[in-house]
Amino acid sequence: MTIFRTVLKVADVPNAAGTIISEDALRKLADKFPDKLQVIGKELISKVEFDDDAHKQRMLSSIAYQLDLQEADAKRQYRADVLSPKCTERVVEETEHDYKLFVWHPQWGGYGSHAEVEFSKTTGGNDSSPGCFELAVYHNGDFPTDEPVFHRHCCSAEQFIRFGLDVLEAQLSHQTSTEGELVRLGGHGVTQLEAFRNRINTMLDREANRR
Repeated sequence: MTIFRTVLKVADVPNAAGTIISEDALRKLADKFPDKLQVIGKELISKVEFDDDAHKQRMLSSIAYQLDLQEADAKRQYRADVLSPKCTERVVEETEHDYKLFVWHPQWGGYGSHAEVEFSKTTGGNDSSPGCFELAVYHNGDFPTDEPVFHRHCCSAEQFIRFGLDVLEAQLSHQTSTEGELVRLGGHGVTQLEAFRNRINTMLDREANRR
């Protein structure tokens, strides 16, 4: 299996042109030049001479596996370094026609996830109420994902608030502990609701001042 000189020139790997490379050597090369792995992989698929079809399939599988690992690592790093801080701070970014809110989505299957909410800069017609929005969630229903896989067109943020309150009220009124007592909010739950109340009061005060 010969790697052609043009391949290694494109990949910018010094002193390696014309060498014979094995699967193990490919992995070592990828570790040494991680920023060149994708270029190497794409070129190898078209420029490498394989001994037989079985050898070709093993090499292609190895290349694809290394590329998948690199891409997955990059996406995980992006979620940790970029998305998580944005969601925690509830960052709103402006595009040409819309605003995009980065926010944490409620837990599914025990895991919270990043989410992006897009809403237009202006509402349709003469309506002055908040309009619909697009929701994209980095979660497949079981586990968090590296990119949004759950997409929904939503009509009202107030409906989400009402839904959460309806569920919580029902739980506090009917659900019991193993000792048979009605469940309670607890310290964290009380703190959360107080924080929500403060944010709601701020919006109501702002609305009252505009009248």
